[in-house]
Parts: sequence; C-alpha cells; structure tokens
Amino acid sequence: MKFRLPISIRFIFSIYAAGMLHYMLFRVVLVLTNLKAVNEIPGKWVIMAQSMLMGMRFDATINGYILALPSLILLLVNAFKALSRKSILYTQIFTCAVYIITFFGCAADIPYFNTYNTRLNITILNWADSPIFMIKLIAQERSYSMYFFLFLAVTISFIFTQRFIYRRFLQKLHDEPQTSFRAPEIAAALVFAGLLFLGIRGRIDEKSPIVPGTAFFSKYDFANQAGLNPIFTFMLSYFDSMKPEFKKLHFMPDAEAIKLAQYYLGIDSATANSGYPIARRIKNDSVQPSLNVVVVIMESMSANFIARYGNNYGLTPNLDSIAKNGIVFDNFYSAGIHT
Repeated sequence: MKFRLPISIRFIFSIYAAGMLHYMLFRVVLVLTNLKAVNEIPGKWVIMAQSMLMGMRFDATINGYILALPSLILLLVNAFKALSRKSILYTQIFTCAVYIITFFGCAADIPYFNTYNTRLNITILNWADSPIFMIKLIAQERSYSMYFFLFLAVTISFIFTQRFIYRRFLQKLHDEPQTSFRAPEIAAALVFAGLLFLGIRGRIDEKSPIVPGTAFFSKYDFANQAGLNPIFTFMLSYFDSMKPEFKKLHFMPDAEAIKLAQYYLGIDSATANSGYPIARRIKNDSVQPSLNVVVVIMESMSANFIARYGNNYGLTPNLDSIAKNGIVFDNFYSAGIHT
C-alpha cells in the first residue's frame, strides 16, 4: 500500500500554517507603525529580516501550545481508524476559539508597545479590579479603534481559512480510506510530535527552552522586540507572577537596615536618637549663592508630550515656552518612552 501522511497530521499542519501566517500579519503591522525606528537601523532590511525569522520561532511556540492537545487526540483517533467529521469539527471549533483570543492580544499589543516600548505583559491587568475604568480608558482613545478593526479583519480571514481547511479535509476523509497506523504512519506521527515539541521548546540548546532574551540578537531595541510574540511575553509574565518567590518581599531585619543607613549617612549609632535613628542635623555656615537655576523632576513625564520632540497637540504650553526660550539639553536617554 502506498504510504500517505495521515489525514490528522496534514489537517493539524494546515491549521498550524494558518496560525503562523496570521501571527505574522500582526508583526508586519507593528513594524509598519514603527517605521521611524526601523529607518534608524543601519542595514535595516537585513536586521529586520532576522527579526521576522526570530518572530517565527516565538510564533511557533504559541502555535505548538495551542495545537499540542488537539494533535495528540487526533493522532490517537486516526491511529484507531476513528477519525470522523465530528472530531475534525470539534478540533476546528476549539482551535479557532483559542486563536481568536490570542489575536485580540496581538492587536492590543501594538498600541501597548507604541506607548510603553515593551511587548504585552501582566501589567495590563493592573486595573483589572476596576473593569469599568479599563473599558473607558480603552474606548475613549479613538486611535485604538483601528487596532480593533485590525483584530476583526484578521479574525474574519482566519475563520474563512479554517472553513476552507475544514471542507477540504472533510472531502479527504470521504475519499481516502482509513487504515490502522503501520510502521511508516507511526514513524511519521512520532516525527510530527517531535517537531511540534521542538517548536514549543523553541531551541535545540539543552540548557533552557526559548526565553524573551533569545530575541535580543542585535543592539537595536526595536528589531529585538519585534521578534517577540506578545502572547508569549504575557503568559510568561503571568506565570512568573504566580511563583511564590515573586509574591513576597524579602526585607532584611530592621536593626540591620538601620545600621547600614547610619553607616551610609555618617551617623554615629552610639549617639543617635533612639526614636529617630537616622535623623541628623545639618548646619551650613557658608553663604549660599543665589543662582537662577530651577531643576524640575517629574515622574512619568514623557518627551513625547512636548512640542520640541514632535508633539503637535499643545499638551505642555509652559514647558514648550521654557524649551523655546531657554537652554535645552537633549542628550539624556531612558530605556523606555514612559518616564
């Protein structure tokens, strides 16, 4: 009998390919909304091509997690000649639902990245105890609507693709007689399962599976971050937050902390006030010069809000005036755009 890959393997692989393609669409949109950052990269096309390939590795990991259980069930069903229309239909419904949920995360990740310069993570749940506030925060920002429509477009595309796959394999199920798995089919199933597991692990290195740091292959932050999958970063940050060691703070004993503070501040512990052990009196006998310099430190004040750095909405008229009439030192940098 002529060897043919089992229908279950071909079916799962078709869904896998559709998932990879639609995840890549979100990455392309992310790049298009950050062309300014791309254009600042020397040899940008080579670097971004590497970033896209790296992204496929992270997409493969999420695809593998989604399809692991359906693959196992369908392979077993197929091995015992019990593959049916219902088993294919239920697999389609399950995978389609999970993919759509992840697509929503991918769409939300784009404006999130453009605001915070980092991929989706558990910080989006900081206001989960105030759902009405979260909904207003999102709904009242009109620019977010385009990403909702992106989500709808990708979802519709994926549903139609899944529908095509479903009909195609129903026909194959009708045309191809089912047989029990022989040695070639068993070998093919083992190879397929191995490749799926390798995709989930993301790397061959035995030290550890794929981690966010794997994506940082260059010295260009955007190229590195573009290779990440936002569902991967969100789930990793979520599970990390569940670890007991991250749920509690490990403070040193108070007495030890006080002694260290006294040492750093030059306080004699023997004469320190027991009620205020780190209090000290500072007396300055010299005459202080009257300098016309004011230092303003503002938490969470982004340069993106100021006209000097490209904002055209007039959000900071006083700072804009100071920047226009005073002396500005531009060469100060932060790793993020949020503070």
